[in-house]
Amino acid sequence: MITCKNIILFSAIVISLASSSHAGNSGVLSDKINEFLEERETVTVEKSDDSQKEEGEWEWKLRTGSMTQQAYRDYLEKIGMAAQQSNNNELAMLSPAEREIADLAAWFMKRENQIKCDELVAWYGGYAHELPDKYLEEYMSPSINAARKLGATGETLGGIRKGLRKGPKNYALIIPYRPPVVELRDEHVTDAYLPAWEFWLMAPPSRKRDFIGGRINKALLEIGDENVIPLLVEAAKNDAKSWKGRTIDSSPQRQLQLQQDTLFAYTNLICSMPREKTLDALLEINRYAIANDLNGEDYYKSITRHIIRRLASRRAYADQLIDPKMQEIIARQDRNEEPEDIPLTDELWKDYKPLLEASLAAKTDETPQADIELITSALEIMPEE
Repeated sequence: MITCKNIILFSAIVISLASSSHAGNSGVLSDKINEFLEERETVTVEKSDDSQKEEGEWEWKLRTGSMTQQAYRDYLEKIGMAAQQSNNNELAMLSPAEREIADLAAWFMKRENQIKCDELVAWYGGYAHELPDKYLEEYMSPSINAARKLGATGETLGGIRKGLRKGPKNYALIIPYRPPVVELRDEHVTDAYLPAWEFWLMAPPSRKRDFIGGRINKALLEIGDENVIPLLVEAAKNDAKSWKGRTIDSSPQRQLQLQQDTLFAYTNLICSMPREKTLDALLEINRYAIANDLNGEDYYKSITRHIIRRLASRRAYADQLIDPKMQEIIARQDRNEEPEDIPLTDELWKDYKPLLEASLAAKTDETPQADIELITSALEIMPEE
């Protein structure tokens, strides 16, 4: 006999099973994302095949990962399917970076969005002479005669490619020649292409990924969406890890430098996007650098000091390498003795000062000491109003 008590008990069991299922989906989604990130950072390096080179051409040292580009796409599709089966409450349990990856994967499920990703790499995944035919014609138009200045034998696509690849005759005797790359096109620096740039930001290392890398940073900066910041942090850590022990004929010091330079590049990009999420991102990168011994013994190679100076719009330590005179200037700036004839790098310190003050005021016993020290040091060298 079915009683009211039995109905209530049955309903409770159903609700419990549903909740357990949802929690399981959330865990599956997070596990798939973390599995992808761990696989992505595994990298090997190999030299270019000399048999494929023409005489006098450059040598390319190719970084390749254990994850192929096809495997990367397969991972995204698996993550996207898991994301589509999750509800808003489950997605809210993900970290900011995991949520961005889940959103990217769901976006990638549509064929028209995959075409956008392919379009970007077709334009920016190599030198100009490697463009597909239809893009090469558009790239050279309307002044196709510009190709002739680079040594093209005619207006055919083959002649244009040869001119772009080899350069003018005897050009190498004047200065080492490297073929041109395509600059960012206006139609690609829009919100519609933001997820496609994120796709290549998180792609595993490859020749095409290395080529498109510089344009990724510029495009993300021009689009200026703060939601990409947690993804930049994950990419910074992942790319830095990919250099460790994986470079050809490199000493441990060189591997350390490559990891540091990677973090310098990402912190510069993140610092250029002053948002509420930015400070948290920079603090996370700083903690990562400290935990992985990436701060370097040399003062100018300290990731911590680099972040401090960028927050305060002061010149960074790389300037010392270019001009030894900068060492004294930087020392004076550290003492807040800013010479009137040495301008600040930008005015972003005005955006960061209230964020730093608010963060310091909100500190608790659980706030990492590294965070407190960085924030305090940045405030100490802030310019006067």
